Amino acid sequence: MNELLQRLTDAYAASLRAYLEGHGEEALLKGYDIGREAVASKLSVLEMTAVHQVALVRTLLARLAPEESRKIADMAAEFSAESLLPFELKVRGTHEANAILQQLNETLESKNALIARQLDELRILQALKDDLTSLVVHDLRNPLAGMISCLDLLKPSPGDPNYESTREIVTLAREGARKLSELVDDMLEVRKLEEGKIQLKKEPVVVADLAHDAIATLEPTARLEDVRIELVVESDPALALDVDPRLMRRVVENLVSNAIKFTAAGSAVTITIRSLGDRLALEVADRGPGVAEELRDRLFQKFGSVEAKARGGRRGFGLGLYFVKLVATAHGGTVEAEARSGGGAVFRVVLPTACAIPDGG
Repeated sequence: MNELLQRLTDAYAASLRAYLEGHGEEALLKGYDIGREAVASKLSVLEMTAVHQVALVRTLLARLAPEESRKIADMAAEFSAESLLPFELKVRGTHEANAILQQLNETLESKNALIARQLDELRILQALKDDLTSLVVHDLRNPLAGMISCLDLLKPSPGDPNYESTREIVTLAREGARKLSELVDDMLEVRKLEEGKIQLKKEPVVVADLAHDAIATLEPTARLEDVRIELVVESDPALALDVDPRLMRRVVENLVSNAIKFTAAGSAVTITIRSLGDRLALEVADRGPGVAEELRDRLFQKFGSVEAKARGGRRGFGLGLYFVKLVATAHGGTVEAEARSGGGAVFRVVLPTACAIPDGG
């Protein structure tokens, strides 16, 4: 028993010193463990109190600053009150402690059962939502494809007396149908990207050519909105990256389409491709109202929206930009937005050039 008391006294003194030196929670837990060991060893309260007193005297003697004695004594008393908790529980009786533990266990079991039911309900709702999204997407694809084909057939010939007005109306209608078709595709592909179910079909793609293709697609819309689209290449114009061309082109089209929507008539949307050392940046800059700094974090969130005083009081919804973020991330890249000097905003996709294709590759 003397050996046990000596060991407990040494351990208690060490934990008390640690407590006085600022290791509060860790020291208290150590003292608590010492108290539990004393209970298991069937020490009496008097014996444990003696262990505490000897340890306290040792600690006080080790402190050379007398003015700190009162502070030390107060802290030691607090420490003792916490670490002697096992004895307090023992005095109260194990029945009361067991009753408390049983009540806690019952509460935890009840909460766990509730959480399990809620998780099951959430899984069911998620499955229903996914099924509904897939159903809507597939049911909308065919009529939209039919609309676009019919509008293509309605394109007037140059000899038609109403050529200009008819062409503008048909082009506008076709562009609206195309945008709706892209939104439908975004709905399905966003879910697949979130779940990691899309396998990237990578191939060498010249980034400048990708931008040219996107411009060609959106040029009719830009003309109708009296907006110019400019391309600036500040990197090797023949630089190719190993990317999924379909998804990456949609990224460029989403950014340019969004910029056209918020750019004032008579202004330009500028696409810039520039090298950043081991990265390649594709930037789309507009001359719209811009985006306040405190709102930029919301731009790339799913269904996040940002109010903007654009023409017609338009409002931007974040599914397209969320799609941009998911595709960039899948390619090991990043997205960001910032204010443009002179007014407007710049949206930037940055991709690692580690996936660059060597010449002749």
